[in-house]
Amino acid sequence: MKKAFTLIPIIFMLCLAACGGNETSGGDKGSYNKLTMYTPMPEENAQAYIKKFEEDTGIEVSYTRLSTGEILSKLESQEGRSDASIWFAGPSDSFIKADKEGLLEKYDPDNLDNLDKIDKNAMVKGASWLPIYQGPIAFASNEKWLKENNVEAPTSWDDLLKPEFKNNIMLAHPGASGTGYQFVSTLVQYMGGR
Repeated sequence: MKKAFTLIPIIFMLCLAACGGNETSGGDKGSYNKLTMYTPMPEENAQAYIKKFEEDTGIEVSYTRLSTGEILSKLESQEGRSDASIWFAGPSDSFIKADKEGLLEKYDPDNLDNLDKIDKNAMVKGASWLPIYQGPIAFASNEKWLKENNVEAPTSWDDLLKPEFKNNIMLAHPGASGTGYQFVSTLVQYMGGR
């Protein structure tokens, strides 16, 4: 069996290179009273994080929900003049690309109270973004469809190549979804591609 290159999408939080569009209480970069956030998180999750952040800091957050691919495309088209102050969540490959393109602002580790809470194995040296959690890529089966078609549920990535699953697999478009891209990238690497 080929050795699989395990690719786990890591969700990150980072500051964008152009934070100047936010209102501040005294014109000081460190005294924001309002943040604008881009996030691919489901609405319910994003709202829960925002509510807790606003309660803890008194800083108001407005957000736009887009897929990770859309966020990256938007930042590229804005050429460093983004109206967002934070990009919260998404797979690591998009953050790596944005960082290489200079779309992210470096953070000051001395200003981060909880930096020691981040798994050191997930940190990328010199990166302008921080990991906030890891989540595996997996697949789920429709039990009703399996029973109706007398098909065994897949138990491995290789099982997805069986003829009975042809035209019966659904995933987010890899051109718009960071998770969809991670899925395709994982399978390409798993099958020995680059």
